[in-house]
Amino acid sequence: MVDIADITVEARAYPLKEKHKNTLAYASVNIGGIVAINSVRISDSRKGIFVAMPQQKTKNGEYKPYCFPLTAELRDKINATVLAAYDLALQEKEEPTKESAKAKIKEARENPAPKKEKGAAVKTEPAR
Repeated sequence: MVDIADITVEARAYPLKEKHKNTLAYASVNIGGIVAINSVRISDSRKGIFVAMPQQKTKNGEYKPYCFPLTAELRDKINATVLAAYDLALQEKEEPTKESAKAKIKEARENPAPKKEKGAAVKTEPAR
């Protein structure tokens, strides 16, 4: 059996411009550099913000997840990483001041960065 503490979980969150029903954002998750899960949903409910794994609607109208962690420990680690990525994406989304915008433009001109994906990424390293 694999020790969950040894598994690296990375997440990138993509907040929606406007809340759609109870969906706040979508996320992509990379587990150990081996498995990628897209369309992870970050939603808001009466009980608070939660992470929902990708789902498919069945013939009888029920929604069933088609990809999910098999242990509570891995689910907790995925949830924590996705929610941290969502918080980071919200922080990055806040409008910068004119001063910091000018500094970022100057920095980008002097040191062009390689192209990267949109969204915010968070990585949970294995415990050592």
